[in-house]
Amino acid sequence: MSWFPLTATFASLAALNEVRRTLARPVPFVPLTVPRIPPSLYRVTKGEHVLSVSGERARSLLSLKAGETDVQILTAEQWKSQTGDKGFYQRNTKVRDVEWTNFFFNWNQRTPFFSDIRVRQAMSYAFDYREMLDNIFYGLYEQSQGTFHPASWMYPRDAPEPYTQNLDKAGALLDEAGWDDADGDGIREKEINGRAVPFRFTLLTSNTPNGIKVCTLMKECLDKLGIECIVKPTEFTVLTQNMRDHKFQASFGGWGTGADPSSSVNIWGTDEGRNYGHYTNPRVDELFQQGLVEFDRSKRGEIYAEIHRTLWEDQPYTWLFYRNSFYGFNKRLRGYHFSPRGPFDYGPGFSSIWSAAE
Repeated sequence: MSWFPLTATFASLAALNEVRRTLARPVPFVPLTVPRIPPSLYRVTKGEHVLSVSGERARSLLSLKAGETDVQILTAEQWKSQTGDKGFYQRNTKVRDVEWTNFFFNWNQRTPFFSDIRVRQAMSYAFDYREMLDNIFYGLYEQSQGTFHPASWMYPRDAPEPYTQNLDKAGALLDEAGWDDADGDGIREKEINGRAVPFRFTLLTSNTPNGIKVCTLMKECLDKLGIECIVKPTEFTVLTQNMRDHKFQASFGGWGTGADPSSSVNIWGTDEGRNYGHYTNPRVDELFQQGLVEFDRSKRGEIYAEIHRTLWEDQPYTWLFYRNSFYGFNKRLRGYHFSPRGPFDYGPGFSSIWSAAE
């Protein structure tokens, strides 16, 4: 994968550290403005900051260990099994924190497969969450319980219980929705507009190892129910365009949190820009309008909690897991702080990091 170096010059770190030593306290300086590109690793050099972005986590980890880069997001596997040796801790340290980043399967409700709420609920009962959490993510992630994180102020106090795999219940819901194996060929079908339509759909994912593993696990679960799920790894930019154009049947993806829950209207509001699966519920639209004009935080919390519960009942997504923050930092760096959006995508974020004088 290509690298995309982005360079900006502001107050040099050498000059900044000289001032820090003199005054023994942080001083204001011109921050680096970082474009919204998913960060994989950061390089800090004397005199200027260079942000390098790469999707190749294995190569990035080698660079971090060699001291060629200073910061890297770590996968669960890298955190668990590749960063515990003396070679890593010679130059670096690891930091983890809660992050309100949610991953899910998105069901396109304008396909013949997922317009029925019973089918979407069946998909959520079909999946083996324990297998995913324990064996793909090494027990480091928590199962998702809906669109808002349990640590957030808008999460409902009477939140519904998370789904657990129940193939019998999934099968019963599919039967109720009219999807059965009438011809005995092992694949469920349903008569739609006068013809038998087999339950065979494509599940899109980006070309990431964990995304492919999660989708393959779903395929294996659905095989047991007579549903054919075709996993299709897709280059990220192509995947994104397909989502924007609604040219998909189902997909695996994730969202980070916004600065305020009102911003998620563009995911759940009818015909909104990031509502890729064509979800619509007039009550949810109404609640988002109420939340936008209400100033009392406790009342706003009740509004967004109802949105959370309504979405959970409708299951436009099968919510899978919350991804925590896992980072490797070179030991010479100071000043990093974490938020529900990670250590960079908030203020002061990247501009608070500085290097100890050599």
